[in-house]
Amino acid sequence: RNNSENYKTKLAYLYFFPQLIAGPIVEPKSLIPQLKNKLINSYLEILRGIFIFAVGISIKVLFADNIGQYIDPIFSNLSEHDLNQKMIALFLFSQQIFFDFNGYTLMAIGVGITLGIKLPENFNAPYLSQSISDFWKRWHITLSDWIRNYVYIPMGGSRKGIYQGYLNIFIAMLVSGIWHGAGFNFLIWGSLHGLIIILEKTILNTLLVKIPIFFRILYTYLLVTFLWLFF
Repeated sequence: RNNSENYKTKLAYLYFFPQLIAGPIVEPKSLIPQLKNKLINSYLEILRGIFIFAVGISIKVLFADNIGQYIDPIFSNLSEHDLNQKMIALFLFSQQIFFDFNGYTLMAIGVGITLGIKLPENFNAPYLSQSISDFWKRWHITLSDWIRNYVYIPMGGSRKGIYQGYLNIFIAMLVSGIWHGAGFNFLIWGSLHGLIIILEKTILNTLLVKIPIFFRILYTYLLVTFLWLFF
């Protein structure tokens, strides 16, 4: 009987549909104990879950999908549009990918709450980050945690010397790129993020702390936006 219950619990974890497609990524130690407990939920929590779901689907449909209708024709036919239109499309894409992904994860979190399951937050105002390192503490937080716990730390993290630590950062960000897609463009995207984080840790941080917060946020937002080109 215990084996049967464990089997069902593992299947429930693997096929927990709200976060199955794109996250947030939930580790077994976080979700399985919740699935084992009897799911008891108050009407207030169900309403809170429905509200969060409604916010998520509104963000995705009203913002992400409408932005996509405007910028997709531009990216599909770059030669037919001038530089200004391309730049507008690029900056709108940075918003679209945020609204789309954050909207989806809010929908997943909302559904989870209605079922009595608490899923982790996945975004924390990433476009207010003050460095690329800070960005990865705010963007797709559950992926960053997973890569840190299962790639960066097992390779030694920063415990095996400065240069090995930098190499581990680079490899971790390379894995992040591969997670987003198998194309060469995603490898470049992950690699560039890794290189910039290393540059920040070696050179840029001493410069960034001397400039006002607004310009640190602007620096990060512009870098992140232009790196989205590889998507």
